[in-house]
Order: sequence, then C-alpha cells, then structure tokens
Amino acid sequence: MDQDLVGKKAIVIVRGNPDDHNPDPIQDFINQHQIEVQGEWFYDWRSGDTDWAFRRYEDRLGFSKGVEQGVDCIIVEPNFFFSIGQVSSFEQKLIIRMMDNFNCPLVSITGSFESVSFHHTAANDDDLLDAVVSYEKLRNQLSKLRRKTQNQEKGIVDLQVGVKSVDVNRC
Repeated sequence: MDQDLVGKKAIVIVRGNPDDHNPDPIQDFINQHQIEVQGEWFYDWRSGDTDWAFRRYEDRLGFSKGVEQGVDCIIVEPNFFFSIGQVSSFEQKLIIRMMDNFNCPLVSITGSFESVSFHHTAANDDDLLDAVVSYEKLRNQLSKLRRKTQNQEKGIVDLQVGVKSVDVNRC
C-alpha cells in the first residue's frame, strides 16, 4: 500500500459508459488506500470529443469539481489516455507533469499508463512542437479555470465587468 495516498481526497475519472464499466478494480484501489472520493465518479464516453486529456468535457468538469473540493489527486485507470487516442507517451508525460504542477496528480490504479512508445523512430520536430504548444495552451486554460473556481469559492467576482477604463496617460 502506498502510504502517500492513505486518507487523501480524490475524484475519479473513468473512460467509458457507466453501464458497461466494471468499477471493482477502482473501488478495490480506493478501499485499499483508504482514499476519500469526493462526489460522484466522472464517466467520459463522448466519442466526438478531443483526443487530449483535460480538453475533454468530463475531464474539465472533474478538474473544476476537484478544485472546489480541495482534492489531492485524480484516480484513473491505465487506459486514461489510450482510450481517447492520446497514445504518445510524450504527450501523456506533458499532461502528467502539468497535473503534478497543479498539485493534483493523476494516479493510475496500476501505477502506469498505456501508451505507444516510439523507440525505433525519431519524432518529427514539428509534431513535438505542436504537442508542446497544445500543452501550454491547455495549461493556461486549466490555470484560468482553477483560478476562476477558487475565486468563486471565495466569493470573488470578475472585477472586469462594469469597470470603466481610466486613461493614465494624461498630459
């Protein structure tokens, strides 16, 4: 048992339809580590959604609810990335790092994620750059979402609404 997880607050994001999903492996993991799950599990089976984790509707909803609840981690299955087509281990590592930096790490119930490794071919520089640019945009979006959610919890409203601009360059 990983002592770092004992007693932690978490949300659960599952890829797939709840009617077809076997919750036992996740529930066993939660029970074994005495994790306190906040709210309902988030099931993502939207086929027309993007292939980037946390750009998907349920991921973003789960993330914002997790921020509201003050969770310590997000519990997922090893197919979290693979089942939506995000198979590049490089892209997966970017997302994992981002969530670690948000102090809300992704925790796979098996300790690893399914991916496709490109050991025999060199990645195209343009593809790598596109992945980094997508990652940066996503990080900024989630950062704004987290800040907005935290501010709403504190009762802070967006101060830009109804504020008159003031010209500070008067001569």
